[in-house]
Amino acid sequence: MTIGEQIKYIRKRRGLTQGQLADATGIHPVTIRKYETNKLQPKKEQIKKIADTLMVSPMVFGGLEANTIRIESVGDMLGLLILMYKSNVIVISEDTSEIRLTPALKGHLVFMATKKNASVSDGAIHLTDAQAERDYLTWAQLYDNHMKLQEKYGSDSDKQAVLLEDEEQLRTIEMELIMNMEPL
Repeated sequence: MTIGEQIKYIRKRRGLTQGQLADATGIHPVTIRKYETNKLQPKKEQIKKIADTLMVSPMVFGGLEANTIRIESVGDMLGLLILMYKSNVIVISEDTSEIRLTPALKGHLVFMATKKNASVSDGAIHLTDAQAERDYLTWAQLYDNHMKLQEKYGSDSDKQAVLLEDEEQLRTIEMELIMNMEPL
């Protein structure tokens, strides 16, 4: 899903028109339309305005600022965990469904978390929000299944449409998880 598609998706989920988003952000309506149709890419400042108006973190739009990752909501935390999983920084053990640092990184990274939301011990990350943990583990299973399908059918032109549809559904689920603005 492109940034434009993400903006449109969240805008509609929030029940806003392009004009309302434009008014709230101070960005011209034609510019909003161009963002949503991918004819123009928003700059960091516009992404921040749009994210604030839509009540999501800029991380939703890939707005990670250099050297700074702000984790202020459950969605921010899940977004970071999704990024870490896709980057093979963390793994999920099949027997316990435990979120763990990969063995190669276990001795090199230290994570600190508040007791309220997550704890880290011996390389394992424990989410204390049971719903967030279930949602994340379900996403990870769907992601792994998608990657297996892609590996199996990636070169089969007859399966490309199915793979693309599966990828879009996965990205939609990711967006829903990241949109959780419950404060940490």
